[in-house]
Amino acid sequence: MKEIKGGIIKMNEAVMYDLMEYGYSNCVSKKKENIFSKKINKFIAMLSFYRLKNMAKKIDFSSYIEKNKDICGGNAVVKNTRITTATVYNMIIKQMKYNNDLKYCINEVKKEYPVLKDDKQILMSVIYHIGYTSKRQL
Repeated sequence: MKEIKGGIIKMNEAVMYDLMEYGYSNCVSKKKENIFSKKINKFIAMLSFYRLKNMAKKIDFSSYIEKNKDICGGNAVVKNTRITTATVYNMIIKQMKYNNDLKYCINEVKKEYPVLKDDKQILMSVIYHIGYTSKRQL
């Protein structure tokens, strides 16, 4: 991650993958053994979600996301498509319930929406949705 002037953050894909996989694995992992570890994991999940949500406020999404009142009722969409960030987010979450591998989930989104060719487009859609529209749903 690199901070540039104006507080905008440019992230490389490896950092995004690591951050999302860490946050999600702590939210959905079924390997919890006792009540104490469940509470710790829930706390870590909430903290990860909170950090990701705050970080999203500092990212420049203009290359990946657009909002236009004439497209999908003004909802945020992946740039040059009519695919909302909510659609991408919900599909990733649904896929991760069955397979914790983020790369696999991204490929499933690409199969469903072939116009989304870039992993970064998908990741940025998910991060945008978490940062600007999502309640804690993980």
